[in-house]
Amino acid sequence: MSRTRISGGYELASSSWGGWCGLILFFMLNLTCRAQDEMKRMNEVKMAPTKYVFSQSIHAVSDTALARATAGVWAEVNMGAKDTISIDDLKPLMQYITTTRDAQTRQFVYVSRDDIQALREKKAQPSRIPNSSTSQLPSSPSTPLGPTGRLPKQELPSSPSTLVLQIMSQPDLKAVLRFLKNESAAGRIEGFGSLQSAPETASACIVVCTAESLKPIAILSPEIPGGQRTNMLTSQPDSLSNYHGTYGLWFKQASTTIH
Repeated sequence: MSRTRISGGYELASSSWGGWCGLILFFMLNLTCRAQDEMKRMNEVKMAPTKYVFSQSIHAVSDTALARATAGVWAEVNMGAKDTISIDDLKPLMQYITTTRDAQTRQFVYVSRDDIQALREKKAQPSRIPNSSTSQLPSSPSTPLGPTGRLPKQELPSSPSTLVLQIMSQPDLKAVLRFLKNESAAGRIEGFGSLQSAPETASACIVVCTAESLKPIAILSPEIPGGQRTNMLTSQPDSLSNYHGTYGLWFKQASTTIH
């Protein structure tokens, strides 16, 4: 093994020195290739705005840059949307690229629009109405009767509306969701989703679907004073407590919709 004398009396094996140089060169080339791949990926995302939502931030503090870029993506995803996706639900879909520029860190965050759409559809899926009774679904108090001993007439539609009949004619849950999505886009309803996703259900109509075939079997009106609902197909008093073990969707009729 050849040796190289260094001033000061120290000796190093030339083979060892060459090994260290090769290792350093390898890491430098690896970092360069990685940086090039990251820049290429960022450019691909930027050039495909119909496929991705992205945001980037540059800051001396890496965490600050990341927080700003993440918030930027969240704001873009929810801009103009009727149903807001929480940042906690969105984070698992986000992808990150971190690079340095001078003494600062650049955080590039992006998410696929296909993943966003899949998340929205998942959140719109119905929740199963639990089998347990009053502990999870409040019982409906008796509705005050009118002078004739009947429920107030204005709360009971005389015949099912066109909207109710159209929903009930859908063959299954997926078809109901597709129909409600089209009605929402047309402005005939103000929102829809699973019972779990509803901010509150008292002012919403409830579509009830069977657990087996997922076919709609009832549509309940918003609550009237006293907590009672009306079956919008039969015009009779009804309640969610009558449908344990089924699936439910909520929707709100637009103010101009005729019941």
